[in-house]
Amino acid sequence: MPHFLLKINKRKWDKLDVPWLEPNQIQADPLGDLKISEGTLSVWHVNDDKSNLDIVITALAANRDNFDKFEYGLFDQTIAMSLNLKMQNTPGTTPIDKANIWHRDVVELTAEKAFELIKAIFDTFEKQRVLDDDIKTKILNADSQGHLDIHKVHDPMKSRIIKSR
Repeated sequence: MPHFLLKINKRKWDKLDVPWLEPNQIQADPLGDLKISEGTLSVWHVNDDKSNLDIVITALAANRDNFDKFEYGLFDQTIAMSLNLKMQNTPGTTPIDKANIWHRDVVELTAEKAFELIKAIFDTFEKQRVLDDDIKTKILNADSQGHLDIHKVHDPMKSRIIKSR
């Protein structure tokens, strides 16, 4: 089954055992990972066999300033459909053009729909972390293989890539 990828802070999605949180409730922290702007949430399509996952992660990581760890979560695309979320294919803006076709926008997103999305994905959300050294390797490999457009990379990351060549 195809998935959607969200960039996250993995700790925000932990099930917490805190005294004020009632059973079957979710702490509000995951809402901070839904970087919604003008009713639009950016997600990335991941094939059912996850064959494009590595290039999507690399592209998103290369769009930052440092070779920092990269945390993400995957959720089943049928969840978005079951919530009647409106989707648009919108090209991504990463420095790896071949990854940009996998970008999607959830549009016309209300606070209620955002909360429903979190409730629907929370228990099955596949949280993952790629460590700093692995991110660096992925980005440098993409650069050496000619997949990364160095002109589209932010200056701090660009200088790190050039120094590592």
